[in-house]
Amino acid sequence: MEGDCGTCTVVIGKPDNQGGVAFKAVNACVQFLPTLDGHALFTVENLRQPDGTLHPVQQALVDCHDSQYGFCTPGFAMSMFALYEKHGHATTGCAGACEKTWPTREEISNALTGNLCRCTGYQPIIDATEQMFDHAPLAPLNLPAPARTLDGIQRKDTFHYEANGR
Repeated sequence: MEGDCGTCTVVIGKPDNQGGVAFKAVNACVQFLPTLDGHALFTVENLRQPDGTLHPVQQALVDCHDSQYGFCTPGFAMSMFALYEKHGHATTGCAGACEKTWPTREEISNALTGNLCRCTGYQPIIDATEQMFDHAPLAPLNLPAPARTLDGIQRKDTFHYEANGR
């Protein structure tokens, strides 16, 4: 198994050392189920806002006309979402006094690595990744609740996986 195309990208959330949640984009097709024990799983369906508005990731993809065929779009959106969660709320709690720390072009390229596009080309996708931070920022995911939930289900012992007596 290689996970070459990135279309199945999902985002895994796991507790970080600061009482929050760290996000990582992974290919679902090569992610063994037992490795998700104690983690949160976010799919492209989680980007939809409760009021139906588009997430800044989705809005930027629409604005930049990134999708033609659309097969790769969910994977790119989830890789972008992980990057958005890392950088998109840099000014939260700063009352406008903090400087935003947007990702560099290299960080964007690294975040999108592993996602293949065969139709549009990468420029509209990279443009959308840069522009997603220009949209009105969303409040961060309600991370204290997931962080507390994830802390509550962390194993202190070894995870034992067995199927059919093996």
